[in-house]
Order: sequence, then structure tokens, then C-alpha cells
Amino acid sequence: MALEIAAGRMIAPYVGMSLYSWMAVTVVMLSGLTFGHWIGGRLIDAPRINPSKALAVALGLAAVLSLAAIPLLRSVSGVVLARCGPVWGAFAITTLVCFLPSLLAAV
Repeated sequence: MALEIAAGRMIAPYVGMSLYSWMAVTVVMLSGLTFGHWIGGRLIDAPRINPSKALAVALGLAAVLSLAAIPLLRSVSGVVLARCGPVWGAFAITTLVCFLPSLLAAV
């Protein structure tokens, strides 16, 4: 939930604080959490995988990607908004910046 609110605040200067931006954040974050839980369930049942190490790696990568979100957002927002427009641009920016951190946080 905290990552979702932070994502909404991060993309607001680029796409505005509108229904489209919050819808994009909600859809992308819930999709990432859904796929992350599915991947985590598959990993826990896989032989030869240490669940503790897999969790540590996933959470470490989620932390690194969350820190990299701000520079990534600054570098891709202009290009994405110019090509996609404001509605699809909000979705594309949120997907590029927030999908992997939410997926890895849920593993």
C-alpha cells in the first residue's frame, strides 16, 4: 500500500493527479502483486530452491528497483508521454517504473 501511494505521488508531476493516473497505479501495482504471488507460489514448490534465499534475493531486487524508480521515471517520462499521450502514457510510465518492484515485493 505504501508503494502504491508513493507511486501515485511520484508520477503525479508528470501526468497529473487524475483518475487516469490513480487507475494506472492501482492496476499496475495489483497486477505486479498478483504475478509476484503466483511466482512465489511456484518457487516455494520447486525442488532445489531455498525459499529463504529466493525471498532475500527478491526483496533485495525490489529495494534496488524501488530506488532506481526515480531516475528511471525522470528519463522515460518525456519520451513516453510524447509518444503515448496522457492516458496511455500514465499507464506506460507506471508499468515501466512500478511493475517490477511490486512483482518482486510479492514473491
